[in-house]
Amino acid sequence: MLDRLYAEIMALPDASLDADGNRQMRLIIVIDEAHHYLPCKQPTLEKMVREVRSKGVAIWLLSQSPDDFDQPRYNFAREMGLAIVFSCVLEKPKMLEAVLGGKVNPKRLSQLPAGVALTRVPGSDAPVEVQAWQP
Repeated sequence: MLDRLYAEIMALPDASLDADGNRQMRLIIVIDEAHHYLPCKQPTLEKMVREVRSKGVAIWLLSQSPDDFDQPRYNFAREMGLAIVFSCVLEKPKMLEAVLGGKVNPKRLSQLPAGVALTRVPGSDAPVEVQAWQP
């Protein structure tokens, strides 16, 4: 299925840009429970994560643990443009710190209230807490 989807996407012309350089969004592909796919050496998924942005396609990989994205063969975290991290148990903060651009306190991360997430904000040298929704 991923091979067919990749072929269809890559056959599209590049998505248009507006006057501010924002690319038209055509499609969002959401893969929940991504920890089932990440360690499986999925070359098509790796290509999609790297190559489909110019076509106006976003890939959202959802998983219970940020550590799932740091795979021995391919580090999916390198390609993340937007990381939103809700409360979770973190064993290896190094990968998440690279994605969020600063030190992450694993204890605080595990105690974030419902609706609050860590993310990276342009111009900030540390992850910031944002209220994503009201419980």
